[in-house]
Amino acid sequence: MLRKQPLLLFLVFILVMIVLRIWKSNDVTMGFLVWNIFLAAVPYWFSQALQKQKSKPMYMQTGLFLGWLLFFPNSMYIITDLFHLHERPPIPLWFDLLILLGAAITGLILGYRSLMQVKQWLGIHFSAKAIQFIEPVLFLLCGFGIYVGRYLRWNSWDVFTNPLGITGKMYHLVTDPLVHREAWFITIGFGIFLYLLHSILNNFTSSTYPKN
Repeated sequence: MLRKQPLLLFLVFILVMIVLRIWKSNDVTMGFLVWNIFLAAVPYWFSQALQKQKSKPMYMQTGLFLGWLLFFPNSMYIITDLFHLHERPPIPLWFDLLILLGAAITGLILGYRSLMQVKQWLGIHFSAKAIQFIEPVLFLLCGFGIYVGRYLRWNSWDVFTNPLGITGKMYHLVTDPLVHREAWFITIGFGIFLYLLHSILNNFTSSTYPKN
């Protein structure tokens, strides 16, 4: 089972640690990570659905892709939860570090896996050169989503519940970039970081290991 479902076991390990922390401290501080891990899995569900709907009408496929794009930053956003790391006696710092790192790694794996599936779908409709251009753009959009979520406190579903509010905020960010320099530094910084990390992991997974 360990070889077949390592991510599932890893996720169970993190959830058990969260439960143990709540039981030991009588404090639900880290409970928010369960919700964030759930949100990190949403883009993976969209990409899975996209894989299964390749024969469906294009408008359905496009809708699934846009749904994935909307929630994709959630899988990467979870790495910013490391901001919450600090001493909270009686729980040792190393224990919280394991929980936060575990949640962040889970989000990254789910996000990168979903991206791989989306790239397979994009490969049906675009050339390889076009995808090489699209991929870094997706990560820049992801970096922007991280800024919007972490610093502006908007959520993916606000696109539906408060479209005017979020559209107005986006308009100010785009039309007055000098005033909102931090937003673009964060967007570019996280976008490049996540893209390069994805490229490194891709090289590892695509390498051919020597046989014994």
